[in-house]
Amino acid sequence: MFLTNTRKYHAGSRFDYLTGHIPEFTAENLQAEIAEAIKKQEEAEGIQAVDYETQAQSLKSVEKTYAELKEDIKSIAEEMFANKQGDTYKSIVEEHLGKGKGVQDTDSSQRQLLELILADLQEL
Repeated sequence: MFLTNTRKYHAGSRFDYLTGHIPEFTAENLQAEIAEAIKKQEEAEGIQAVDYETQAQSLKSVEKTYAELKEDIKSIAEEMFANKQGDTYKSIVEEHLGKGKGVQDTDSSQRQLLELILADLQEL
């Protein structure tokens, strides 16, 4: 299996540190080659790669609860209304929840919608 361009073959990979080719192509050999390329990249660039499980745990630990999301949105809303930006706040909320709906009308099953609302509000 060729992993980089040659005169005969067009090939490529997202990994910069792969060898040019694997003499005997098997899934195990490819997996070993990619693992070795990741080690070389860590050493060359001074980075620390993480696996999927580690990344998923890291992301999970920063997720806000439904109550935290509502509280964060509430504090931004209060600030926006104080600064006469209530219409902007309402339009963002209605964009995600529908006309005439507010954050107080949500339940915990709509946590992802609240995340989107919070993200939009924080961008302002």
